[in-house]
Amino acid sequence: MIKQKTWVEAYSSPFSGIRADYLLATKNCHVVLCTSSCIFRCSYQYPHVQFVVPKEWTFASIENVAIPKNSKKEAQVYEFLNFIYKPENLGKDSSTYFVFPATIDTTPYLNVPQEFHKFLENSHLFKGKIYFISHIIPERKMREIWVKVKS
Repeated sequence: MIKQKTWVEAYSSPFSGIRADYLLATKNCHVVLCTSSCIFRCSYQYPHVQFVVPKEWTFASIENVAIPKNSKKEAQVYEFLNFIYKPENLGKDSSTYFVFPATIDTTPYLNVPQEFHKFLENSHLFKGKIYFISHIIPERKMREIWVKVKS
């Protein structure tokens, strides 16, 4: 990251005040690396923005839920999970925030641009090209490098 810093216009995050979608929408950057939901929302508002997955590989993140071991409300948690995982609710969530649905039975409930549908329909083409992030150095070292890169 330190070596590639000279090629980078800005490091951004929703918390930094500089967001990747803003950089695209204002045409300050031609390429950004950020979440798919950010790009899809931006492309919905700005026709010059397009969502693209690199041919070589990309990262995936999976949202998850953890129930504390000593929880006294496990039944209510599962009731809530069953509610949010209903296809119509996942479809509404995906349509609102442009996040990829957790199940494949949401298609009839999606109200998203054709580009989003096209990606979902062709997601099988990315088999073997989607990776999960794994930490190869300790978190403390990562933070030190990140501070050095951002300063």
